Amino acid sequence: MNKILLNTGLKYGVIGFLLYAIVYIVSWKVDLSLFLNPLVVYFVPLLIFALGVLSQIEARKKMEGFIELGPALLVFVIAIAVALLGAIIVNYLIFNVIDPAAKVELQELVIEEALAVIDKMSSLFGIQEQMGEAMSEDILREAMEQQDSTGKGLVSLILSFITNLIMFTIGGLISAAIIKRNPPIQFD
Repeated sequence: MNKILLNTGLKYGVIGFLLYAIVYIVSWKVDLSLFLNPLVVYFVPLLIFALGVLSQIEARKKMEGFIELGPALLVFVIAIAVALLGAIIVNYLIFNVIDPAAKVELQELVIEEALAVIDKMSSLFGIQEQMGEAMSEDILREAMEQQDSTGKGLVSLILSFITNLIMFTIGGLISAAIIKRNPPIQFD
């Protein structure tokens, strides 16, 4: 593997790692409802994607202005994988090691938010009675407890890492196709 690609990917990956760590820690300490705030939920991954694209651009500059599709995608995946690893580590440490009570509190916030959305949607479509019977707070709580029972929290985090890496890689492939520049062919 080219040292330029590895170093550039690691550099931007560590920046993304720190970004995720700061956002998670601040959200945990300030207000757990920030984990449900769309500005946080959608903005941070967009910043991480931008860091991946910046790693591709910097790698191309360091490689004398030319980078092929494969190396451009590789530097992107390295940066994103390191950043997502930061999110997984910080998430696991906060909610399973340092403050498990915060995990329960966040689950309650998710249940409240889900019930509010269900109530809005059912009133919008005029099906309050049917939705009230089908989806209650107890049913949501039971489903969340089943999902998170005995070690599935770590499995869930690993699956989340893989899923996010695949999603980011699709975007990285598109940006690599745009950023790539092959050296001109020289005939002798």
